[in-house]
Amino acid sequence: MPHYLTQEINGIGLFSVWKLTEAEKELLAMRNLKEELSQLSKLKNPKRRIEFLASRILLQQLLNQNIEIKYLSNGKPILISPDYYFSLSHSKDFVAVIISQHKEVGIDIEQMRSNMETLKEKFLSEKELKTINTSDNFLLHLYWGAKEAMYKIYSSYQPLFTEHLFLENIDFKARKASGIVKQGNLYKKTIIQYQQVENNLLVYCWENNQKDIL
Repeated sequence: MPHYLTQEINGIGLFSVWKLTEAEKELLAMRNLKEELSQLSKLKNPKRRIEFLASRILLQQLLNQNIEIKYLSNGKPILISPDYYFSLSHSKDFVAVIISQHKEVGIDIEQMRSNMETLKEKFLSEKELKTINTSDNFLLHLYWGAKEAMYKIYSSYQPLFTEHLFLENIDFKARKASGIVKQGNLYKKTIIQYQQVENNLLVYCWENNQKDIL
């Protein structure tokens, strides 16, 4: 599994991206994942099985120890041991993992495609549809990836992409933005960062507070 990128986020944690090249048999031989085999047995699609194994192996490598994962009722995976926040994502050829000891984190990696504009109503709010350049394919991928990453932090609230998750203050030079989650009494801000990984857009975020600087 060729290493592609590992990067520290100052004061927050660490993320890593790996390029998938191995077969399932090779991945099974790489790490002790006994606790995960029952979950793996539920996956029938060969590609999904490889993504599942690779993401857990990468998580183990980042933490440098065996891991124990529990699944919440909404399907969100959490670490029982060691005590870290984490998030996983995968695209056609890549797996991405982010970890933090102190903050909830979310990550998304998405292969960029030319038909994103045809899907815009699925993830943009009515205001966003009217105010942003929906013919800008990169911008649409940024909105999608940022909302995916935010959703992974707040999935227990089941926010809707078109009604509860928003972006503002996009800084294309610094590759940063602010994210907002507004749902009933819930109001949260996140810091979003992004970068391109070959033909993929990698977006990751963490919950903001007064000590975080965008």
